[in-house]
Amino acid sequence: MSKGFMRYETKKGVEYASVYRAKRISGKKINEAEYLGRVVNKDQGIYQNRTRGLFCFSLENGYSKVSKEIEQTEPQIVEKEKLILDFGDVYFPNEILKLSGLLAVFESVLKNDTDTLLALLSHRVLDSNTANRYAFEWWEGSYARLLYPKAKLKSQRISEFLSVLGEEECQRRFFNSYLSHLTVNGESRGILVDSTGLPNDINFPLTAINNHNGVISNETRLILVVDRNTHMPIYFRYAAGNIVDVSTLKTTLKELSAFGIDVDFAIVDAGYYSEGNIREMQKEGISFIVRLISNRKFYKELVSNHVENLEDAQNMVYYRERLLFIKKVPIDLFGKPGFAYVALDADRKHDEVRKYAKAALSNKDVSPEEMNQSMRSNDENDESHESV
Repeated sequence: MSKGFMRYETKKGVEYASVYRAKRISGKKINEAEYLGRVVNKDQGIYQNRTRGLFCFSLENGYSKVSKEIEQTEPQIVEKEKLILDFGDVYFPNEILKLSGLLAVFESVLKNDTDTLLALLSHRVLDSNTANRYAFEWWEGSYARLLYPKAKLKSQRISEFLSVLGEEECQRRFFNSYLSHLTVNGESRGILVDSTGLPNDINFPLTAINNHNGVISNETRLILVVDRNTHMPIYFRYAAGNIVDVSTLKTTLKELSAFGIDVDFAIVDAGYYSEGNIREMQKEGISFIVRLISNRKFYKELVSNHVENLEDAQNMVYYRERLLFIKKVPIDLFGKPGFAYVALDADRKHDEVRKYAKAALSNKDVSPEEMNQSMRSNDENDESHESV
């Protein structure tokens, strides 16, 4: 095993140290971490933790005792009370998991490491800004020590646990249990499908260059499906960052079906609009709503044909304290009847017009005729208040 390297981290004004050593597991190179504790004297390599007390450490010589002179002069860690525990913080999420039925789901994932899973989950929810390496200290002073007594939270054990948690077999067990918990009597479900780019510069197969609205970045694609009724996530998968949304919907629906999720209604974002996707949903009997992108010819035709008489009282809708005009238009959707909803956000439109007019009036060189022409052009090209 290599000598490794030291890493220091400051938390709440106190510096802590760990040593990392490279090793190979199943042919893969990993850095194994060993927590040293609080830094007492970095120059002399003096550290302190509850297991070893005050000690010396160096990469060359490993552990050694400190001299009596140093031990008398350096401050000592005051031993924490072990019978007085923080109660309410971890008790609350544990009760939520019980009442929701999700506790049984998590318990089915890794039966030999359930306490470790639940302890790490609680630590992440309650103290999300703290690294996992501090989970053991948190567990020692928390009611979690009684709830999850078999939790293995030393740095090295956490690394081994996360490696197992990332295995495909473990993920499959989770999804089988979780989706069975969400699906009641095989009922059909409405879903919301969306995807987002996760900025990522790690050199691995799923990192790819993506151009989104002119912004170029390295990213991985995350596809998420949310249940319409419970608002709970029911599925996710990842793809290379350069894979476009339009090519992923069919696969997502097929995988949901394989997991026993019968979809009868879907709300999908504009990136999924294509003849192939719509025909697939029609074939499977899935009702759907999809937003149109403004640069499509179909979008421009609908807006051009219906925007003139859109602001009519019969099209008026008041939604979430905003005034909207929505017109339902029968259309032919790749050989089958459908409807397009041409909508205008009146409040947003007036805000945009007021902002543009204020800027134009401040320019003394612009004539009223030029202002009218520019406002008409801006209104035709701006999709902020008109949508299909």
